[in-house]
Amino acid sequence: MSLRYEQAETLLNAIGVYTILAEFDPLFTGTMPIDVDIETSDIDVICQVEDHPAFERLLRENYGDQENFFFSLAENAAGYSLCRFRCLSFDLEIYGQNIPVKKQNAWRHMEAERKLLVIGGEDAKVRIRTLKRSGLKTEPAFARYFALSGDPYQRLLDFSDMTVSQIMSALSI
Repeated sequence: MSLRYEQAETLLNAIGVYTILAEFDPLFTGTMPIDVDIETSDIDVICQVEDHPAFERLLRENYGDQENFFFSLAENAAGYSLCRFRCLSFDLEIYGQNIPVKKQNAWRHMEAERKLLVIGGEDAKVRIRTLKRSGLKTEPAFARYFALSGDPYQRLLDFSDMTVSQIMSALSI
């Protein structure tokens, strides 16, 4: 794991994210756990949330005094909560949706990306970071590097339940 990932894990533990949000099954996801983060990458934590007002109260009580604290609740069919704030040198984003965390798109994208990195190795990590620094989001950067056609977000979801061998076959590798 990278130094930045270790620092992020230390921060999450120091501010009690895993303890305070334990009832919401928090998982650290995104680019840091798979080592394709760049200097501006934030810490992403996903949670399973049924009671969004209770989730908001807990976040406000514990992190409302953090720099740039922001909370919003989408009142649409997706029904998700989003909390952002800055703590020390990191931006944090805590996302809550009433879906088990390992079925949420953020986790599924990360799992697909992790498998693709097994195929692409260190060269893929370096080139994906370069693509991200040029302004691409993570999923489009993976799509460009691996020459995936179509919607990059959907393509990664398609790969999330596949094995590395199945992905290699799908990519004709």
